[in-house]
Amino acid sequence: MEEINGYEGRKIWKIDREEAERMLHGGENKLYALYETCDKTWFYQDSKDNGEMAGEYRKKAGEALKKIMQERGYPFDNERDEYIHFTGGVRVHQLPFTDEHNLNIGKYLFNEKGELKTWAEVKNSIREDIGKEEFDLEELDDEIRELVEAVRKEEVLEIQDVDIENDNTIITITAGGKEFRILTGGEDQGEELAREYLEDGEDWKMAVSNGHTTSGLDDWVDEVLSMDGWENQICSYDGRCRYATTAEGKEVVYYRSN
Repeated sequence: MEEINGYEGRKIWKIDREEAERMLHGGENKLYALYETCDKTWFYQDSKDNGEMAGEYRKKAGEALKKIMQERGYPFDNERDEYIHFTGGVRVHQLPFTDEHNLNIGKYLFNEKGELKTWAEVKNSIREDIGKEEFDLEELDDEIRELVEAVRKEEVLEIQDVDIENDNTIITITAGGKEFRILTGGEDQGEELAREYLEDGEDWKMAVSNGHTTSGLDDWVDEVLSMDGWENQICSYDGRCRYATTAEGKEVVYYRSN
């Protein structure tokens, strides 16, 4: 009998082809279980043949789940091929609050009949559990709301809070435990903030004491910005600047801060 075997520590997943076929046609929760099992097995394969077999059923179950989920309002990024992962159709970060609360996603996907819930039902179930509501963007001024909405669409976010600082020059968005900061002054503001950070002098003193520079503070700041760019100084999460576009075609400069 052909079997799919997967290993992760002491866990072993086993399923034969006949059972996989039954699960493939056995209802939506069976589809999810088949996808999840084959996803783990495919990753922790013990042989090329087992890996290929797991990959075959992973793809079949994933495609079937994706079709059902699309019909029930789940969001998908159609330009990427990442959505069929763990949840059987939705990238984990697209589900509200998953990073912050480390939720067991599977328990939110199905009703008591074993049917996949709609996207709205899944979100409501999670919010009931953790007691948080999505932030109402209508509370914001039109200009601020337009910028926030552009980032929300670009990153596919469920926003819990928006904080406005420094006379509207920095807008911090909190979504699922992540923070994104919009610089309303664009790249020029980013470079100014990076320069202010470096001109504090602590990093320069360390560079001098370690023998990494003989330049004065002002020259050193110019050298660092020239070599590393302003992004590496203030974009603490991944050192890169991100861009979105508003409905009116305005460029939005922002970065992830955690």
